[in-house]
Amino acid sequence: ERTGCWESEQQFQDQRLNAEYAALRSRLDTPAKENLRQLQLSWIKSRDRECANPEFGSVGWAAAACMTNETAKRRLFLQDYRP
Repeated sequence: ERTGCWESEQQFQDQRLNAEYAALRSRLDTPAKENLRQLQLSWIKSRDRECANPEFGSVGWAAAACMTNETAKRRLFLQDYRP
């Protein structure tokens, strides 16, 4: 049950992150857009690696919570991002 709640929240946070990312991209020139894209790809890999932490073991909700929290933090980062 907890996992489902976290997965729903993750989807909500992911939508917010995507909206913030799109808004930021619309204000950037082409080289800055590519730089942002590369930063996002690196962040996604880092987030996925961190949230696949073996310490979570079989506790699916812990990994889902990690993904949710990291996604929310990234949205705030993008909100304040200045190239």
